[in-house]
Amino acid sequence: MSAEIDAVRAIEALVVDYAVGVDARDYDEVARLFADDGVLRARRTSVQSGDLLWQLDGRAEIVARLQGLDRFARTFHQIAQHTIAIDGDRATGLAYCTAHHLTRTGDETSLYVMYIRYEDTYVIDDGRWRFADRLLWIDMEETRTGTMGPT
Repeated sequence: MSAEIDAVRAIEALVVDYAVGVDARDYDEVARLFADDGVLRARRTSVQSGDLLWQLDGRAEIVARLQGLDRFARTFHQIAQHTIAIDGDRATGLAYCTAHHLTRTGDETSLYVMYIRYEDTYVIDDGRWRFADRLLWIDMEETRTGTMGPT
């Protein structure tokens, strides 16, 4: 049982490291959280068919896509509930996330919020848990506007 608990803790840390790395703009480190041939995909649940929005194959494509987040003044990814099922050196999981994306122009701000579910497949790769496949489901989106004082 201890090995399974250790695996769950390592996978929980992996999911948090992804969120922290994205918000810190450490895209190379985020890419290293994926297996060499890891995949990151996105779908929008509001599209009835759930058509694939994009798919990134391998670390280089993942870094290139994540760099697009630099257009935001700040991002803040908050992980909520997370379930994990271990099966030897593979595991699957479901993690919920609220992702905030702040754009600032002068005193005007806009906050784009995504309500996300990550359907993950994890593998042990080079002695540590990594993402083999991460499917990002965009369940809801909203944009908020307002003003901000000096920061």
